[in-house]
Amino acid sequence: MTVEKSFHSCRWAAGPCDTQDDTSKRVNNAALPPRRNPSAIGATPPHFSGVAPPAGLKARSTLRPFLALKGNVFAETRRPHDRKGGEDMLKLRQLEYDEIRRHGEETYPYECCGVLLGRVDGDMRIVDATVRCRNTRTDSLRDRYEIDPVEVVRIQRDARARGLDIVGFYHSHPDHPAYWSLTDLDQAYWLGWSYLITSVEKGKAQLTRSFSLTGSSVEDKAFADEELVIEP
Repeated sequence: MTVEKSFHSCRWAAGPCDTQDDTSKRVNNAALPPRRNPSAIGATPPHFSGVAPPAGLKARSTLRPFLALKGNVFAETRRPHDRKGGEDMLKLRQLEYDEIRRHGEETYPYECCGVLLGRVDGDMRIVDATVRCRNTRTDSLRDRYEIDPVEVVRIQRDARARGLDIVGFYHSHPDHPAYWSLTDLDQAYWLGWSYLITSVEKGKAQLTRSFSLTGSSVEDKAFADEELVIEP
């Protein structure tokens, strides 16, 4: 058992964290601090970080609808039902898991970012492939990331040609806990998708956690802890 002692103005100290046993195929998340009301975060800034849904891109996916970004106005596309959180699961193979963690080590001390491609089966998102993306931020690369919406469109089209779709995103937290920050929540728009975060300490990947973005709109969105299962 280790305790994350790092704290940053835009990161939450995660408190006690479970370390991953090398022989374990199931990653357990520790008890998390109380979530804050997203409405208290403030208005979304005009400069969008993270992964904003591209303007004009229609939600053709049968997996999950998402919020289409039109200028600075969000057009809500509701999901079939609201997830309360806690029952979701993200499953990926050891190969993809290692690739994500290696990506974080290679870009250290800057944040890496990428896309999770796969399928949805009930409450479970199954990752079949990952795609590295370039962090297009020109500032704050140590604690911010941004993916070009044009790149997201290309990745999604290529994935659909292979019978896959976007099921989530991943990024790293250099020298900070594997737990979402208020900035991560404020700049997350893909409701129903998984957000995977890897803590990278002094260039070495540590804990990896996954969270699902729950809610029915931008106003009530929240991150919920989800189980992460690693298969051979």
